[in-house]
Amino acid sequence: MKVTIKKGPVVELNRVFLGVLWAFLLTFFLLLILSVFIYFSSFPEDLISKSIVIVIAFSIAVSSFLVSRNIEANGWLNGGLIGLIYSLMLLMVKIVFLKEGFAFASLIDVVFGFLIGAISGAIGVNL
Repeated sequence: MKVTIKKGPVVELNRVFLGVLWAFLLTFFLLLILSVFIYFSSFPEDLISKSIVIVIAFSIAVSSFLVSRNIEANGWLNGGLIGLIYSLMLLMVKIVFLKEGFAFASLIDVVFGFLIGAISGAIGVNL
């Protein structure tokens, strides 16, 4: 049995940063649609924060999937980095603009961002 090892970059940074950009753009448009829906309907206020988390997770998943779809290996790593960078950028925005401190929940958000990206990247590279 012959095993071939593909040589190439482990992480494709240009695709990772493109994926982060896609994730932010998708989040922006989905949150815009959500805000219009909330404005014109009787959407319960207690579900707004949960809906935002779902939109963010969906954006990470879609962008990680799309980026890793066109690479041959290490989709989990490229997708995980997309989720990690995206989550860290959101954390920086929270700290700087919303004056929120770093909490344990912030660390959980970053870890889940990485995991969602890694799982979506692994699925994308294998399909």
